[in-house]
This record gives sequence, structure tokens and C-alpha cells, in this order.
Amino acid sequence: LTIVVSFLFIVTSTSVLDIFKDFAAVAFISNLDNLAFQLAKRGFITKSVQKDAKKVETATLSEGNTTTKSQCKLLIWNTPFHRLKIRNILFGITSVIICLPWVAIRAKQHLGYYKSLSCKSLTVKFGDETLALADGGTTLHYAYFSNNYKIEEKNKRFELEGNRPVYYE
Repeated sequence: LTIVVSFLFIVTSTSVLDIFKDFAAVAFISNLDNLAFQLAKRGFITKSVQKDAKKVETATLSEGNTTTKSQCKLLIWNTPFHRLKIRNILFGITSVIICLPWVAIRAKQHLGYYKSLSCKSLTVKFGDETLALADGGTTLHYAYFSNNYKIEEKNKRFELEGNRPVYYE
């Protein structure tokens, strides 16, 4: 589940800052959940919740389980063979769910689908800053490069340099 949620955060985020924000929120909620469980286990909520928290803490789903069949109906799946089979199936399904979109995006990228969607024009605005070049006498004014730049299309193809489109004034 964590992998799926992480994948959804990454895919749906519009910036790196959004990804950090989402993961920070999940970590915060997770810490609140752990704190609530600790408060319940120590009896700060109610005594019945304390008993339930202690049952949850001691419950296991392994060979030497301490739960009864009435407490956990999933004990049928508690044999090593079934656990291994279910884990493998869930791992396979999760891997396919994560890898299929990635493969589709890579295939579209390789076929040039995203190049046709690229920005057709670009407006660049620089301030009045300058840069003194190493030769000592030449100064580069960034404002000279402020302009509108466009891609020239030839037969529905763009001129590429280093696998990137070339823009002209």
C-alpha cells in the first residue's frame, strides 16, 4: 500500500515541492496515529480501548498465533504456503500496476509523442544584469537575449540538437 500511495503522490504532484509536502503530511499523520495508539495502550482514552490496544499489540498471524478463529477469520491464510502465495500474487499485481504506466510513458517518449506536444514558442525576459567575460574587456548584457523564440517546423518535424528542439528569434 505504501508503494502505491508513494507512486500516486509522485505522479500527481506538479512540482518537487509538492512531493515533499505530501510526504511530510503522511509522516505527520503516521506519527499522530502512533501517538494515538500509545495513548490508547497506556489507558488515557478508556479502559476498554486500552484492553483492545494491548490485544492488537500482542496479536500475531504467524505459526504460533495468539488469536482465535473468532478474532481473526484470516487464519485460514496463515499457513506458510498460503502466506507465500498471497505475498507473491500481491507483489506481482503491484509490480504490474506500477510498471505498466512507466512502460507506456517510455514507449511514447521513444516514439516522439512528447516532442510534438512541446512548447512551440518561448518568451524570455532577462533583467539588466551583466557578466564580465574572462578576456577582461567584453561584457555580456543579458537583456540582449530577451525576446520571443519559436520552433521552426519542417514537415511536422522540429530541428533537434542533442535530442532537444532548437528555438529561433
